[in-house]
Amino acid sequence: MHADLSGQLSDAGVTVTLIHSGAHKVDGNPYAPLPVPVRARIQMEIDSIRTLFAQTVAAGRGRRLTAEAALATEAECYRGADAVAAGLADEVSDPASAFAAFVAAVNGRGTIRSAGPGSPAQSQLSKESIMKPNATTATEVPAPDETESQAAPAPVEPSPAPAAPPTPVPSEAATTLALVRAEAAELATIGAQASRLGVTIDVAEAVQKGIRPDALRASVLNQLAARSDAAAIAVVPPPKSAAPQSPIMAAAQAAAAKAGKSA
Repeated sequence: MHADLSGQLSDAGVTVTLIHSGAHKVDGNPYAPLPVPVRARIQMEIDSIRTLFAQTVAAGRGRRLTAEAALATEAECYRGADAVAAGLADEVSDPASAFAAFVAAVNGRGTIRSAGPGSPAQSQLSKESIMKPNATTATEVPAPDETESQAAPAPVEPSPAPAAPPTPVPSEAATTLALVRAEAAELATIGAQASRLGVTIDVAEAVQKGIRPDALRASVLNQLAARSDAAAIAVVPPPKSAAPQSPIMAAAQAAAAKAGKSA
């Protein structure tokens, strides 16, 4: 069932009427004062959820944080070194180092850093192996009253630990496909940039011919350089040749030269 709201206008303003089915359907609604029993029930539910949350956190943190210590924080927020000191975190680290430590802990090898800064602690697997007795080195010594013919019990061979699941390695075909897609995307980007510069490139043809992005980029630059050089060439008219001398002037000059010699 859901509650419908209807407004009734009156001289004092808007009066909200809650239409519902069920005595507790609209408990805690913002249009009416909160009754004391309803407040107590909501507070009890919140306290119960808070206790359950603290117990869940303590179960995950082990000996580093108890449920009582989690409740003692009074829902305060902690950051960095303060969170480590409160037992809410193990250490302050960069994402790569933190993920490497997590992988080592899951695979049962390496070390897990403790809550204290700079003090590595052994992984849970190594702690358990130290606490358990070594069955391969423990030999039972027969009691003095036992006969010599009684054979000593054979040592119990420990069952091999389950091997860590191998890390999935991408296949060669998947790697090749990823490289081809990356080159095609780069060729498309070069084509879009060349189009904005006024150079037309057939990207599909470049992909079919197997042209690499570096070669296509060099081709675009060469076309732009050639277009720039062509625009810089100035049209210069050829030099005019000397006009031929007229026969009258040639005859006059020859006569003047002759007259000068005879004088």
